[in-house]
Amino acid sequence: MAVNRQEAQKEYPLVSLVVLNYNGEDIIEECVASLQKTVYPNYEIIVVDNASADNSCRILSTLSGISLVKSEKNLGYAGGNNLGFEKAKGAYLATINNDIIVEPQWLNAPVAAFESDKEIGIVSCRQMDFWHREIVDALFGIIPPNFAPFHAGTSRLYSGLAPYHHCGLVLLANGASAIYRKKCLDEIGTFDERYFAYHEESDLCLRAFLDGWKCLYLPSAVVYHRHGHTFNKQDGLSFYLSERNRYWFMYKFFPVRVIFKNILPLIKREMWALLQCCAGRQRFRDYLASRMKALSGILQFGAERKRLTAKFKVREREFALFHKHPFQEYDPPSKS
Repeated sequence: MAVNRQEAQKEYPLVSLVVLNYNGEDIIEECVASLQKTVYPNYEIIVVDNASADNSCRILSTLSGISLVKSEKNLGYAGGNNLGFEKAKGAYLATINNDIIVEPQWLNAPVAAFESDKEIGIVSCRQMDFWHREIVDALFGIIPPNFAPFHAGTSRLYSGLAPYHHCGLVLLANGASAIYRKKCLDEIGTFDERYFAYHEESDLCLRAFLDGWKCLYLPSAVVYHRHGHTFNKQDGLSFYLSERNRYWFMYKFFPVRVIFKNILPLIKREMWALLQCCAGRQRFRDYLASRMKALSGILQFGAERKRLTAKFKVREREFALFHKHPFQEYDPPSKS
């Protein structure tokens, strides 16, 4: 798509690609090089270094075509991306993990969808496994009865998931490669930095849903993900954060009667977490610490809970449809 830069700025809306990097010296160059092959003609690349302790900043300082933002401390996924959002100038903002690479055409369909339907606030890309590219890493997010958001299609052959070869409406996008309409973020706010990492993208997407925005899964927006590159280096932290944040997420959005309606799945989740510890796959101290921190910090969400549960009640019937059928057909608006 050979388009003059000045013409592109007039005809194509700017997309800000916010790349979050933490200790990614072995992968960040490949990520940036991949983004720079994007054929969509009007984008900027903003790399936020989250206080890396390796050679990331030295490597990034040698790269051209990017804006480098250095954080003095590790702000987590939520705070790091928010810092990038502050620098972004685009009408649309993508969150790109440093362990992502993209297909050159990945942005074309999302921008076209945003431009044709002003109710679309978020797009979820099709994340495939970096090493086995016929295998799905994540398609979109689902909120199950135990309120532990997970990804659809993970570890499955994409060829065997025929329903997901088409675009559709979903509740949650993949945080490692989501694309957001700036107007949507201006209205609902950015990531909740209290989560630090895990479930903050679910929090943002659910806030968007409660405010009437659509989240669209687009299978033609293909990216590849080295899953868990950062947290695999940090023993027990992902388990702790995920479990702590699950309680905060549940408390922040869902009325008591909805929580009690799903008490059996919640009990099963607790049993699963304990079995992980008994089997030696996780540590009991991380299990206990996550629950203690969740309880000690839960009241900080009190005011938001009152507001968000009221919104949830208004859209509860639509939420229940997504709970039962996480992927729904999308009818694009007809051109007048």
